Amino acid sequence: MKKTFFALLLLLTGCNRLENFLAESERDTMEVRIENQTGSPLTDVRVYTVQSVKVGAVYQPTRTDSVRFGEILPLTVQTGVFSEKNLRSSDGDMEFIATGSTGKRFRQRFGYFTNGRFQTASIQVLVQKDTIRFK
Repeated sequence: MKKTFFALLLLLTGCNRLENFLAESERDTMEVRIENQTGSPLTDVRVYTVQSVKVGAVYQPTRTDSVRFGEILPLTVQTGVFSEKNLRSSDGDMEFIATGSTGKRFRQRFGYFTNGRFQTASIQVLVQKDTIRFK
């Protein structure tokens, strides 16, 4: 009887953890926080999702959705939320693009999503003079 009880308890606990894991792994939204640490404004700030799409016989990286932030002043933070409507059921990543006050383009691909679902609930982008960092 004790063995049956412990086996049932283990099964229920394991299933509960699996259910929580599956619920967390199926995110269709992701919060994006961008912090401008460059000392000057960033304009035309965007974050895209990028997936490979077959065009003819060749796969090409294609931007499927975006969050537009517009202008971000120095030493400020803006937050946006990806709510994916156009993601295909495949893997991909994100791309950050912005323009500095001198015309310098900031561009970096980052992150990962699988089966059209985000792996994390949020990501922070720190834009510095010569570096883009992701947390």
